Amino acid sequence: MPLGSEDKEIVIKIPCQKGLHMRSAANFVNFAKQFKADIKLTQGAVTANAKSILGILLLGAVCCSHVKIRVTGEDAGPTLEALKAYFQGGIGCVDEEASTHERHF
Repeated sequence: MPLGSEDKEIVIKIPCQKGLHMRSAANFVNFAKQFKADIKLTQGAVTANAKSILGILLLGAVCCSHVKIRVTGEDAGPTLEALKAYFQGGIGCVDEEASTHERHF
């Protein structure tokens, strides 16, 4: 599908060791919900609404997989930049070893 004047898209790499699992997916969905734009993630033949945790989990995005993000709407540009920064910042992933260690304190 061709991009319209208000459509933006990028391809990102999933940084978490466990991919987009329940916690990282929930964090991402909450982040995505703050934007007015329509946000879709696509991996392979599966496309999901970024504001739906079930949709995000059904992507099955594992560590280092590539996911296309398509943003549509009047604030598509700023939304895409914020999403790009979110993924570049690690999407709230915590080193699994450190996470396990922290739970014991």
